[in-house]
Amino acid sequence: MMQKLNEMREMKKQLDNPHDSEKIRAAARVLAEMENRPRESYIDVMETAGMEPETDPLDIESRVDELCDVIAAKVPGGPSMIEVWLSNCLPDDIETDDPQTLLTYAEMDRGEWEGQVARWADTVRHQQDGLDGYDDRLLADKHVQGHWGVSLARFEQAVVELDDQRAMEDLLGEPTDETVDAIESLTEVVA
Repeated sequence: MMQKLNEMREMKKQLDNPHDSEKIRAAARVLAEMENRPRESYIDVMETAGMEPETDPLDIESRVDELCDVIAAKVPGGPSMIEVWLSNCLPDDIETDDPQTLLTYAEMDRGEWEGQVARWADTVRHQQDGLDGYDDRLLADKHVQGHWGVSLARFEQAVVELDDQRAMEDLLGEPTDETVDAIESLTEVVA
């Protein structure tokens, strides 16, 4: 009985900090290497054909860290899946030095988001004269482009509409999806 209790405590300790668990990191490394095998094969085919690959090999250690982040997000008290996504998957076209500043917007419900759009529109109206009749979304778009370098619609698609399910799918499936896309592009060239 005591042994089982100690084993459970050890398992909880590992789950509470997956980045420091040798067992979890080893399992994550196996997954990362499995994800990388088809990518390496694709790269070999492209290089043999004298073509430039559309993707690079996975950085295994970075992928292990990312998988540990996902595990941490599934443990009570850990970061949210959205926080992990913002740190690891935020599209490059969204300009920010600290992706976590976007968490507030990703967690807003529809009503809160519409209120935020209205506040941004009011901010733009106060900064420039003659904008009283303009649509809130048009003015908020100007604000978002100035702060993050993307349109309001792009910001909504990437950040505001993000949910735990999509975040987890992106985090777990992105490397495989990128490899599949590269192979499909090669197939189109060869066909």
